[in-house]
Amino acid sequence: MKYSSMKKIIFTFIHIFFVINMFAQDFNTSSKKAIKYYQKAMYFYESQNFEEAARHSFLALDKDSNFMEPYLLLGEMAYQIGNKKNEIYYFSKAIEKDSTKYPNVYHLLASSYLSIDKYEEALPLLYKFLEINKDVKYNEKTLKSIEICKFRIHAKANPVEFKPERMPETINTKYDEYFPTVTADGKTLIFTRLLPTEGLNPMVGEYHEDIYVANFKDNKWVTAESIGANVNNYNNQGAQIISASGESMIYTDCTCEDGTIRCCDLYIAYLSNNIWNKGIKLGKPVNTAYWESQPCLSADGRTLFFVSNREGGKGQKDIWKITQKEDGSWSEAINLGDSINTAGNEMGPFLHSDSKTFYFSSDGWTGMGELDIFVAEMKPDKKFGTAKNLGYPINTSGSEFRIVIDAKAEYAYYSSDIAEATKQDIYKFQLYPEIRPQKTIYVKGKIFDAETKEPLSANYEILNLETKKLENYNNNIDNFFICLPIEKNYALNVSQTGYLFHSENFSLKELNDTLTNFYLNVYLSPVKKGNKIILKNIFFETDSYLLKEISFVELDKLVDFLTLNASIKIEIGGHTDNQGSEKHNLVLSENRAKTVVEYLISKGISAKRLTYKGYGYSEPISDNITPEGRALNRRTEFKITE
Repeated sequence: MKYSSMKKIIFTFIHIFFVINMFAQDFNTSSKKAIKYYQKAMYFYESQNFEEAARHSFLALDKDSNFMEPYLLLGEMAYQIGNKKNEIYYFSKAIEKDSTKYPNVYHLLASSYLSIDKYEEALPLLYKFLEINKDVKYNEKTLKSIEICKFRIHAKANPVEFKPERMPETINTKYDEYFPTVTADGKTLIFTRLLPTEGLNPMVGEYHEDIYVANFKDNKWVTAESIGANVNNYNNQGAQIISASGESMIYTDCTCEDGTIRCCDLYIAYLSNNIWNKGIKLGKPVNTAYWESQPCLSADGRTLFFVSNREGGKGQKDIWKITQKEDGSWSEAINLGDSINTAGNEMGPFLHSDSKTFYFSSDGWTGMGELDIFVAEMKPDKKFGTAKNLGYPINTSGSEFRIVIDAKAEYAYYSSDIAEATKQDIYKFQLYPEIRPQKTIYVKGKIFDAETKEPLSANYEILNLETKKLENYNNNIDNFFICLPIEKNYALNVSQTGYLFHSENFSLKELNDTLTNFYLNVYLSPVKKGNKIILKNIFFETDSYLLKEISFVELDKLVDFLTLNASIKIEIGGHTDNQGSEKHNLVLSENRAKTVVEYLISKGISAKRLTYKGYGYSEPISDNITPEGRALNRRTEFKITE
């Protein structure tokens, strides 16, 4: 599950090309002794005896110090053992001795500089290679290398704001910690930890991955603990995503049915009484005979993004998505396409709870290193805009694998080895504005029978009041957890057969840093005479009985209720605050109630079932002193009369 690059450096192809050319017999020396020593050096090189190959290369140079090929061979061996200083020195000497015979040496030297982030030194070498190279099949790759080089020069000259903060020792240990994920309330952090296997399952290897969980209590992170034996089993479990509510988790398990670890599939586990239940393997079409890992759930839990190397992809590993239908089954998996996926690897998907800001890692898009993190906006038609590199130094010459962003869009969490060369730790940092998602708040609630006070399973839906679009819904649940992007106004409706529906209004249109999360206890009253509810999404123009268009969402919900309960009759009651005279408010409230009745009649509800009354400010439900209290008193109610 943990990403490891197969490339020693970006331009390995040119080294393969070079090794083939080292067997050429057209040497740039007339010294037969030098050629003899070089041929012996090549023999030892092929036998992987680098010590003798190097010794005979130096003997060849003793006979002719201008002999180019031994320098090439010494540079190639330095490359293979990772000695960057000698690699650059010997390739430079080869160019010095003969700058035209092997044009690819310019690319070799350029890749050497690029591997140590010396982009200014690499760029002119790439241009020179392009100028003198006669083998056009490498020109396209060279142009790509030039593009990468120029991008990195510009990125390093224009660093983005980035101040990573290492998470405390209660989370980071002497082992690798990576792949963090957080709940919408920011109080639960789940991550993958790489631990010694200690011989418990020799098929796994020296180390295995487990999932750990940490909770934020008393203003600090308590010590992380294993998520439990129902999930962790000394094979490889990790690369997980927790739902916004923290009540379910999709994770990767790389254990095959025969006990081997060749497979990686996605599982789901649920939290019950603070214990994670045994994971359930997701069926087709989520899992296939191929590799599936690194899940990401949308905030409403209905769209699953994941990484797979299944057939039909654009490259090696691609990001796919699959959507849950109303009956609970899954649609066919869809490849995210060219806007996200390339011929390389795309990994670590994360869709923020604003439902549009999408982050992922890629080695196929132009970037700083092996894997860079990118951000793209998902449009209303579910297609993605142009991917944007998060910039340097968030992205480096190494692998930046995945970030997750909290609901408030304040902090990003990611793993990195920036402090220690071989150890991954979890960090958090604030995103600079250009790559920040939209802030979201969440609504958390429980549903009860208003008379018995017992939990009640019901249905809920969230609608955008401006577009009338259904944003979120669920059926037969007695609690809910909903993420809402700000800068929109929403209606929440909770309903169940045999009960009056309940409505709430969330006015988030105005960007307000003081907006907080909502906690609701929803009590549904049975359908019987005398029971009434407040219609919280009915709005009128100021001091007028003209309905605002955003009221139609709520009114249509009332139409549906009356259609379903065809035997009942209701009264629409209008109420005002105490601003103005008593007479004025009585007239205003009655006209507003009448307007609602007229709308219901226009939608086919019989006038015989409807009455209306204006109460003015005679029945306040809050104070008339504060603006907030007066707003609550200005309301429309309906009451069952028969």
